[in-house]
Amino acid sequence: MDVNNYIEPVKPNWISYPGISDDETVGKQIGWFDGTADWLRNEKFDIAILGVPEVRNSLRSVSDRAPDLIRRWLYGMRAVSSGERIADLGNVKGNSLNDRYFAVNEVVTYLEQRGVVVLVLGGSQDLTVPICGFCLKKERGLNLAVVDAFIDVHPRNEDYSESAFLNKLVADFGAKNIEDINILGCQTYYCSEEQEQFLANNHFRLVRLKDLRDEKIGSVEVLLRQTEVVSFDFSAIKAQPVLPEENSMPNGFSEQEACRIFWYVGASDGLKIAGLFNFPPPKKDGSNQGPLAAQMCWHFLEGRSARSGDYPVRPIHDYELKVVYIDEFDTTLKFFHNPENNRWWIMAPSEGGERLVSCEETDYQTAINKELPALWWHYFIKNKENGNK
Repeated sequence: MDVNNYIEPVKPNWISYPGISDDETVGKQIGWFDGTADWLRNEKFDIAILGVPEVRNSLRSVSDRAPDLIRRWLYGMRAVSSGERIADLGNVKGNSLNDRYFAVNEVVTYLEQRGVVVLVLGGSQDLTVPICGFCLKKERGLNLAVVDAFIDVHPRNEDYSESAFLNKLVADFGAKNIEDINILGCQTYYCSEEQEQFLANNHFRLVRLKDLRDEKIGSVEVLLRQTEVVSFDFSAIKAQPVLPEENSMPNGFSEQEACRIFWYVGASDGLKIAGLFNFPPPKKDGSNQGPLAAQMCWHFLEGRSARSGDYPVRPIHDYELKVVYIDEFDTTLKFFHNPENNRWWIMAPSEGGERLVSCEETDYQTAINKELPALWWHYFIKNKENGNK
């Protein structure tokens, strides 16, 4: 696959920060794609940074300069400690919108097949659809987390845009080929009952902003631990100009929480693709959100050093098995616990048997109290209803 034809190299260019010499920067850790097929074949790298300056399917104001703006603020920062080899593959080309979608899918699929983790700098969030296409080519279930203030669904399925890309995903994959889609950070006063019903009908989990903020931010790690694709919308961050008439979002994740979320994304053992989308245009005074986006990306790269090598990298039977029988429902629940980091998993109902799902210690405590955890019920109902379709 000559994917070099789909990407255009970028030139090194970054902001210099006081006290950090060029030799100590992220930029000096980067392998820079030179545009040739030989470079892609011969270079060894673990993480690929890929820009996609595509905004034509956006219904709101999104910057098509985002990838280069983010790079400029990122590469002058202090070098990260993960030890992984990082490559910047430049920006994806494409004359038409469909050309760009096709190219994104081809490049991401190629990299995933090589075992390379991809950080996508968008671009609008509809790019999530071609990014997830590698799962279709490998006939594997989709496991996606969307960090967003909104539910990107058109209830009557009349549109495909960055504000309604979940309809397209469901149509492309079909319910039985989607393992999990979790919507994180949603602000329900901006979402209709029809949109929520769409999520419920497809057994997608909706986790509201209030359940992930402040001291609850650690729950994000559990939700991302086994996620393969993460799609982060800048609208999820407080004070972004994403409301009508270019008004700013009153609520949302703080800048610190956004960085922490991206650190969890990087630390996930199951992650394959992460995308940062819907970056707002620079302001009239020339200022932009490049420094914040760059800090998020730095935390992603630094978070790679915090991976625990947990399941599925490590066999689940290496952990403590805790069995709870709930006599009222004549049901036995199996939990697995890693005492080294206090991480938990539960065996949940799934088509053809059971599957392991990351969970919290509170789920185990619920079972000890002779109640079935809401997480287990979620998969029980999903499995029962999908089995009848």
